[in-house]
Amino acid sequence: MPSPSFSLDAQLRFHDKWLKIDLQRAFSPEGLCEMWNEMVKDEEIVFDREESANPEDCNDCTQKKDDPNDKEKKEEEEAASSSAVHHSIIEMWDWGRQPEAVELKDCLMALIDDQQKLSSQTAKSTLSSLRLSQRLVILERYLISLTHSMMEEKYKVRWKSPPSPPLSVVDNKSARQVSKGVEGLARVGSRAALSFAFAFLRRAWRSGDDADLCSELLQESLDALRALPEATLFDEGTVSPVWLEVVERATKFLSDIHGSGSGKAPSNIPLQDQHLALAILLELAVQRGTLSQLLSAVLLLLRLWDSGTREMDNERSTQGTSAPLLPLLQRFHNIHSTKEESIAEEEIEILSAPLSPNESFLRYLTLPQDNDLAIDLRQTAVVIMAHLDRLAAPCSPPQCTSPTSNKGTLQEVIGWGLLGWKPYANVNGPIQCKALSNLGVTQIVCSEKEFLILTITGAVYTQNYKSTTLAPMLVHALSARKVMKLAAHPDGQHYLALSVNGEVFSWGCGDGGRLGHGDTT
Repeated sequence: MPSPSFSLDAQLRFHDKWLKIDLQRAFSPEGLCEMWNEMVKDEEIVFDREESANPEDCNDCTQKKDDPNDKEKKEEEEAASSSAVHHSIIEMWDWGRQPEAVELKDCLMALIDDQQKLSSQTAKSTLSSLRLSQRLVILERYLISLTHSMMEEKYKVRWKSPPSPPLSVVDNKSARQVSKGVEGLARVGSRAALSFAFAFLRRAWRSGDDADLCSELLQESLDALRALPEATLFDEGTVSPVWLEVVERATKFLSDIHGSGSGKAPSNIPLQDQHLALAILLELAVQRGTLSQLLSAVLLLLRLWDSGTREMDNERSTQGTSAPLLPLLQRFHNIHSTKEESIAEEEIEILSAPLSPNESFLRYLTLPQDNDLAIDLRQTAVVIMAHLDRLAAPCSPPQCTSPTSNKGTLQEVIGWGLLGWKPYANVNGPIQCKALSNLGVTQIVCSEKEFLILTITGAVYTQNYKSTTLAPMLVHALSARKVMKLAAHPDGQHYLALSVNGEVFSWGCGDGGRLGHGDTT
């Protein structure tokens, strides 16, 4: 009798248990049997002819039990028919004509094929072969759990740099001491250099001497910042604390130039140096890349504009409300979101009419070519806010009245784990689920075998984890209601839904009164 064929169907909820096992026990007969029986009990071993993709959809369990017997009968019939072929040929040659060379060769090939099949079935049914297959499946199950735990750790904390070759305890201590010493020296040097530079600028502005040196120092600093890409200081975990301290001190000094909270700069600072200091401060905000820093820069522009309009002198008012900040606006214009989706040419005409005011403003905005031209500070703040809105739009859920809501959204839905529609089922890294992004998802709840999706229109969809295709199915029983909230449990098979009218619907496995119906619906 041929050996049964099986496959591994690892389940997520048993990963922690498999990480705690002792793999050495798999090489003893008792440990092998215990681990194998544990996987069979957990329904992680799937034999042939079992519908492992959607077991809950099986309607005929009797037919399912009969499948192995049918398979055995079919294999026996095929073996008998193949053996009868060459037997009939040989018997025909006993009393008939002598066979030709081609017929003898065909008969020989049939005999060899029968011997190969018999040898293969015999080898697969030996005890050593079965135990080897079971041990390999157990090792595969352990590796799946180990891979899953490593991927979880990767997305809980940031990967650290690869460890250096192991050193002795003395070498490790000396290396730490050297790194701390270098960092301390760098901090002392940076503080001394900044203190000297700030003191030199204050003395020069107060006395009026060396004005060209002050402007040259600020201009070189501004050019260096503009040559850098955006958000180089966003990930503070990868930036030296010394550099972060330098940026903080420079930001505080430049803010004091413009009167910090009052928005009024000291009168002894030349206007050109004030403009350079303002441009450096805004470039530092771009390098920090955080929303709070950019909004603080916008508020500073508005305070400076408001302070400039209150000046009595008309000439001073014009100078106090404008600055040459065109390179900053051009930098914002060239920043593109990584989540922006390109619009087809045939859709441009359709989408051009219902554009938002912000999109229309940026589309028809034309910046001057002269970078030395002073522009209004309040207008600069408006343009920066418009670009921030543009960059944040792909990350925001669409409105129900949005013209693109019927064409799909720019949401990004990410899934990971043992999902049936992934190209490699044993790889637990995150993947983008574009079929879910097009629904406009507002809530996702997970149960034991499937998860539910709630869309912005109030529709409810369901998707099985083991399905080989990501194609959510609409729950038609709730299509007439607008659902506002869903509830489920990762270990349960029953669900709750709350409609906008206050109606509560339940379905799923009702054993033990879970649904309050006393039955299974």
